[in-house]
Amino acid sequence: MISIMRIIAIFTMSTVLIESLNTVENSNSLNMCLHNCALCVRFWQSGLYNGEKCANRCMRFKQNPRVIDPDCKSIHFFNFKNFTKI
Repeated sequence: MISIMRIIAIFTMSTVLIESLNTVENSNSLNMCLHNCALCVRFWQSGLYNGEKCANRCMRFKQNPRVIDPDCKSIHFFNFKNFTKI
């Protein structure tokens, strides 16, 4: 017969394991978000894409991370003062 202490120990270990897996998954998603921001900065001409703003948005949602601007076309992350006037 399994004792109550053994059941509690198994439950505690499984909870810790599940939490660590969730942390790794969130960390990978956060890294992907930050990497995408860096790619967007390199994709556009120097100074046009605000990578710092993109990265800050990634960090704001680090509990539930996702790629913020997958196509590098979100108007919220562009520095309009750096566009050339025609």
